[in-house]
Amino acid sequence: MRPEELGPYRWIQGEAKKVMEEVVSFIRPGMREKDVAEKARALFLERGVASFWYHGIAARVLAGPRSLLSGSGRDYQPAEIPIGEEDFLTVDLTPEKEGVWGDYARSIFVREGRASLTADPAQEEAHAGAALEVFLHQRLRETARPGMTVDALCADMNGVIAARGFRNLDFKGNLGHSIERDLKGRRFLERGNALPLGELGLFTFEPHLCREGGAKGLKHEDMYYFSGDRLLAV
Repeated sequence: MRPEELGPYRWIQGEAKKVMEEVVSFIRPGMREKDVAEKARALFLERGVASFWYHGIAARVLAGPRSLLSGSGRDYQPAEIPIGEEDFLTVDLTPEKEGVWGDYARSIFVREGRASLTADPAQEEAHAGAALEVFLHQRLRETARPGMTVDALCADMNGVIAARGFRNLDFKGNLGHSIERDLKGRRFLERGNALPLGELGLFTFEPHLCREGGAKGLKHEDMYYFSGDRLLAV
């Protein structure tokens, strides 16, 4: 992607990051997934972002054991179960403006009634999962090259996930997708895809993980592009 084309994507990703920060400061025990999702939508509207490319969903919020769930957004309905004093959520933001997509997801950890993007070491399962997410993104930046196939990348990443005692929760085994202007046009980071990474243009990397037998699903999503042979985050 040419540098001059990145501006709108940098802007909308920047708005998503700001919304995520405000959502974290908003979350309190007793709130429901619906409350968090509605707050995210309202924050986007305040910023002039009124469209959402993923089935019209501004924020897909999954709390507690529901953070393990993976499925199509067509079927998503926020739960009424209140967030606890010690809890965890995944929040996936999908804003759109003038055909330009943002896509940004994070795990949010609630401890002693306060929400944070950082897992406390005392939350051992969540802390280990969050550390693995950071490691996978670092490995992606260090190893991905334009000529590397999607299949090769996925084989490597899924191997690391399994070796660390975790599993990929995505219902189709995906690790991300290309950024398009048509929902049906997405190309997925999945095994068997022989497309070189450099042909994806902008793409997301969003491992949805849990420890084998664990109770917490974690997600960490950023958008990437190649500048020469270097992979950079938007």
